Amino acid sequence: MLDVIINEELIESAKLLGFKQVIVARHSLADVKDGNAVIVSANDIRSAKKKSKYVIAKSSDKDRYVIEHEKPFMLIGLGESTKSDKTKKREIGINQVLCKLAAKNNVSFGFNFKSLLTADIERRAIILGRWMHIARIARKYKVKCNIISLAESQEDLRDAYDFQAFANLIGF
Repeated sequence: MLDVIINEELIESAKLLGFKQVIVARHSLADVKDGNAVIVSANDIRSAKKKSKYVIAKSSDKDRYVIEHEKPFMLIGLGESTKSDKTKKREIGINQVLCKLAAKNNVSFGFNFKSLLTADIERRAIILGRWMHIARIARKYKVKCNIISLAESQEDLRDAYDFQAFANLIGF
């Protein structure tokens, strides 16, 4: 299993919790060292690819362009949009076209578990419903999905088996 964390000091703790691969991510390009990942917006992907092997892109309205042309390692923030859901449609941010492109270009979808834990109860229900919808579409088109912690402290870390059980529960 894969986990992405923010704090370098938590690498050993994450490995003890059962993660086989732990990637340290940074929020700015200036802080990137060899082997680190960088979390960037859609506009900064090209410059980030020059400095880092793992580029994690934040979801935006440019997702199709990002998946098709920039091909980041992972796309995070899907389903966390502040747009309200319609009566018969969820605002999940992806469709079958994006899933086909993601599978073809080997782009995985990342789900930030920390954002789910810090959300209030009503928002948490909306995010969970959207993640379940994304899981259904991603499974259909064979897109890789990862639940990541983005841990900054020891309290933010979770066991790998907890993530695996949660992923099975929502349908990955």
